[in-house]
Amino acid sequence: MVINKQKSVIIGDNINNNSILQTFGSVIIGTSNIDTSSYSLYVNSNVKINSNIIITGNISGSNNATFLNTVTVGQSTTPALNLSGYQLNINGNMGLTGNIFTISDETLKTNVKTYNNALDRIINCRGVTFNYINNFDKINIGVIAQEIEKIIPEVVETNNGIKNVNYLALIGVLIEAIKELNKKIDIKI
Repeated sequence: MVINKQKSVIIGDNINNNSILQTFGSVIIGTSNIDTSSYSLYVNSNVKINSNIIITGNISGSNNATFLNTVTVGQSTTPALNLSGYQLNINGNMGLTGNIFTISDETLKTNVKTYNNALDRIINCRGVTFNYINNFDKINIGVIAQEIEKIIPEVVETNNGIKNVNYLALIGVLIEAIKELNKKIDIKI
């Protein structure tokens, strides 16, 4: 299908990019009773995406989104940074009005053991302030993955040569460290 004259829609092969859909105006799927003129794509129904999607602008929505592959939001300021091994890549800040929940149900776990020597491990960790190489304006607080990997390797993984820290997993270690410290304080009292 080809419709030209400024409202061009091309489905199928295209000389430029072999596009499946190319338009120079807006694409509206479903009915709408709102002004959609500011959207290049407006969908008022369910969308199923079985491949990668890259979003270099903002995402906003009031319903659910399910992606079966990789979603990348934003553009990396570090060209060498490739997080494609993760299902959701956010190159920039993320704001939430809700909570982040991680599945933690005991019925999905096996070989559950209390994390030992947590206090010694946490004492050997170093908290740091830093700037990312391409963002000197913002001071960040965190840890260095290579240092943490030597002490608590379970919370560090490597993806495309880049070390990543699972900060949420550190919470379990911190809980046990506080309990161990509390026992030491109780013994002294």
